[in-house]
Amino acid sequence: MLVNRQRLLPLFILLVIDGMGFGLVIPVLSPLIMDPNTSILPINTSDSLRHLYFGLTLAVFPTAVFLGTPVLGILSDRLGRRKVLLWCLGGSFVGLCLAASSIALNSIALLLIGRVLTGLASASQPIAQAAIADISSHGKKALNLSLIAFAMTVGMVAGPLAGGFLSDSHLFHGFSLQTPFIAASLLSAVNFVLMIFTFAETRDIKSLPQWTWHDNLSNCIIMFESCTLRRLIAGFLLIELAWSLYFQATPLTLAQRYHFSSEMIAIFITYLGLTMSVGLTVVFRAIVPYFSLEKIIRGCFLSAVASLLGCLLVHNQWLQWLMTIPLTIGVGIAYTALLALMSNHLNQHLQGWLMGFAAALLALAWAITGYMAAPLLHWHYQLPIMGALLLAGIGYTVAKFYGGLEQAMEVTTSKA
Repeated sequence: MLVNRQRLLPLFILLVIDGMGFGLVIPVLSPLIMDPNTSILPINTSDSLRHLYFGLTLAVFPTAVFLGTPVLGILSDRLGRRKVLLWCLGGSFVGLCLAASSIALNSIALLLIGRVLTGLASASQPIAQAAIADISSHGKKALNLSLIAFAMTVGMVAGPLAGGFLSDSHLFHGFSLQTPFIAASLLSAVNFVLMIFTFAETRDIKSLPQWTWHDNLSNCIIMFESCTLRRLIAGFLLIELAWSLYFQATPLTLAQRYHFSSEMIAIFITYLGLTMSVGLTVVFRAIVPYFSLEKIIRGCFLSAVASLLGCLLVHNQWLQWLMTIPLTIGVGIAYTALLALMSNHLNQHLQGWLMGFAAALLALAWAITGYMAAPLLHWHYQLPIMGALLLAGIGYTVAKFYGGLEQAMEVTTSKA
């Protein structure tokens, strides 16, 4: 395990920085799009059009991830994890620089292009997950994958907090809405240097046969032929739809209903990340020796349902902070448990493809809810929570009444 920990460390550092780079920009999206005094849009832009651009700015990033990640996951299987990670980090740097330039030029088109390019380059998480799967034993895979989720969560904690304060000109006259994007681009550059000097390739690519697009189709058929994998995929998609709808609607809800500043929004998002970190580092490790992953997944869906129901019924803004605890802990644990079960169901040479596929599912969920969040809020501020509650409830029904998830603990070799 010592060798594995030494190989995990650079991945952990890379993902913390990558998570920070993504989270830095979250608190500034509302003033950047919705506030007429600070927006890059013309001052006479209607509220409905601002909501449209807000949703579009949220959604183009995961849409690009959805389109690009499966291909990059396959390339990481064929060309190596290290090389593809370097490509991703370079693309992320360029995309963030374009986003920073869009603010100086008041160009919404340039902002969207930058978000698309950054999304296409954001494959570091699934590739890192594939690298973890490369060097993890069957019994340690779930716990090691939880480290990846924890690293991203640490970045999610630090990123929004830094973004909220880096955009506050009252703290320092040189800060502006442009500063978080500049900081994120610098983090990508640091990430690139770390990748060059600290990460050793985990994939033996010399022994692999030549890949064809027919292989990709065959892999998809393998995934959807299995009843167990179909249920795992459904559960994974439903929990991410519920979480992403809540998460992406929250900044705008806090700003418009409770009049939160960028700093307060950043603190709230940081709080969500902290509670998720507790779930991944403390709760998950405490329960995994005593409960099967199937039972853990059911409990996670149930906690998400209870939490979202509380958020729907409680209107006090401070009680909302307490209501989110079961949701964030449950989502973090469910993500790791579902991913581990899917990984255990496939052979070693399909791990990169699987992580790309899972990241594409995650991106699809965030893209769908990104387009939905702003219009739903425009109709009624509670509609996103209602939608998230419905999705989590369906997920619990799938996990509760359609068993067979435990079969995923057995590696299928005949089909792969």
